[in-house]
Amino acid sequence: MPNFIYYTFNHGLGGKEKFRAVYVLNAFVDDIRIYNFIQKSLSVIFDNKQDSQANDVARLFYGGKILATKVDEYQMLHIESLPASVYKKLKYKSTSHFSRNMKNF
Repeated sequence: MPNFIYYTFNHGLGGKEKFRAVYVLNAFVDDIRIYNFIQKSLSVIFDNKQDSQANDVARLFYGGKILATKVDEYQMLHIESLPASVYKKLKYKSTSHFSRNMKNF
């Protein structure tokens, strides 16, 4: 679960819901490879339904309109749990091409 979700400025335009989920990590990330791993893992876990144009680090700090959920300041995303979550998601989703999909990840 994210710490909170907020609506973007474009929320509701064209009949689409647009929001961002904010996660507090259990560790400071200063290595771009770790950042890329986290982002790719979350993309797999959420079925690649994120905005494909919002993949760079700078877009992580864009503002928005209003909170969509309450803030949970104690929730943390544990980076070390992501490999197991990706494994489970790919195993469930791709029964016939699981090995290939894991290698591609």
